[in-house]
Amino acid sequence: MLERSAYENRIQLIIESIITNSPIVLTKKTLDISGNLDAKKIKAICDKHRIRYTLQNKGVSLEKVKNFRNDLAHGDVSFSECARDLTIDDLETIKDEVLIFLDDILQGMKRYYDGKLYKIS
Repeated sequence: MLERSAYENRIQLIIESIITNSPIVLTKKTLDISGNLDAKKIKAICDKHRIRYTLQNKGVSLEKVKNFRNDLAHGDVSFSECARDLTIDDLETIKDEVLIFLDDILQGMKRYYDGKLYKIS
C-alpha cells in the first residue's frame, strides 16, 4: 500500500475534525503567515476568505508597532532608542487605534462565523 501524501493526511484530519465536530487548528504555516502581521496582511487574509469588515481606521498604527517590533528584534535599534520620540499620549493613541482596528476585524470574523458564511462558495 502506498503511503499517503502530507496533503492527503491533512485533508483526512480536517474531514475527521468536521465529522466529530472538533476544532480545526490553523497554524501560521496553514495561513501562509511569515513574520508579524500588519493591517495590510490581516485585510488580505480576510479578503482571501471573503470575511467582510468595517474599519474605523486603516490600521496605520499597527504597521508602526510591527516596524518598531522588527527593529527591536533585528537589533537595528535599542529598546531605549525605539520609541524615545513618542510621548505617553502617542503610545495611548497607538494602543487605542490598534485595539479598535483589531476589534473591527474580529467583529467581521464573528459575523462571518455566526452567519456561516464559510459555507457559501
